[in-house]
Amino acid sequence: QFIICLAPSRFNKSEVILKRGGYFILFFFCVMGLWPQILSADWMTAPEQNIPVCTAQEAQNFPELAPDGHGGVIVAWNDARNGNQDIFAQRVSAKGEMLWGKDGIPICDLPSPQGWSIVLTDENEGAIIIFRDLRHGNPDIYAQRVDANGRLLWDKEGIPVCVAPSLQDDVKAIPDGEGGVILAWEDWRNGNQDIYAQRIDGDGKPVWTPNGVPVYRGDD
Repeated sequence: QFIICLAPSRFNKSEVILKRGGYFILFFFCVMGLWPQILSADWMTAPEQNIPVCTAQEAQNFPELAPDGHGGVIVAWNDARNGNQDIFAQRVSAKGEMLWGKDGIPICDLPSPQGWSIVLTDENEGAIIIFRDLRHGNPDIYAQRVDANGRLLWDKEGIPVCVAPSLQDDVKAIPDGEGGVILAWEDWRNGNQDIYAQRIDGDGKPVWTPNGVPVYRGDD
């Protein structure tokens, strides 16, 4: 047994990725920010000396992460530094370096709230980040692809996965093996709980019908 973090704060989220070579990555969200600890020779091992990923003003919470293919991770989180809930991201190298600048980069920072991000590897050293967005007044699904250098590859504020005028919720996603993503979610456009799905290609274009195709209709 060993101690990961002794920071004097409250933890409310953890994520674990198993890695080759006998070490692993463990992320905590603390009230003062998001704190990682990688148990390998390249990182600090004292539990009082964890490496800050983001220490911007206001709250950062709900971190999600994916491997970057080089022993590090790409992590995204909800961020309130601008007075509302935005999505920010950071790439952390295997040596614990912050590769996308201090406190991360904005994935979507529109005035409307964004949240509940999902992070997937794009299998090309970058990531696809999916998030819920209220820019149209109801919870929609948007996505963004970011490369290894932190450059946004799709539209600046993300591309719409589903903007049907109803609730879309409980999104699940997997890489499609070609730089894109396949998603499924609960959808209430027909007045009952249906399941819809969509495939987004590596260029951010929908492959299937706009706003998704029905997988299961709750009234059947």
